[in-house]
Amino acid sequence: MPGDARPAQLLRGTSRVAAEALKRKQVDRVVFFVAPTILGGDGVPAVGALGTRRVADGIRLDVVAVGRSGADLVIEGRIRSGNRGRR
Repeated sequence: MPGDARPAQLLRGTSRVAAEALKRKQVDRVVFFVAPTILGGDGVPAVGALGTRRVADGIRLDVVAVGRSGADLVIEGRIRSGNRGRR
């Protein structure tokens, strides 16, 4: 982020790793790759349990960019300030 002294870091791991980083507020930007494939309930979640019960309690993003990578849709967003940890 502009004016932020922290260096950018890439987080890669399981859905559980992603959820823990989000819960600890260690994430300020996300990039999702959405493939045009339906997996249903057998699919692997991108983010593990966050403890949210309602859509209103979810972590909101400000969409920065939407594009394509081959057949995939790429969505880049920044975590909205003031909404993390709201319950």
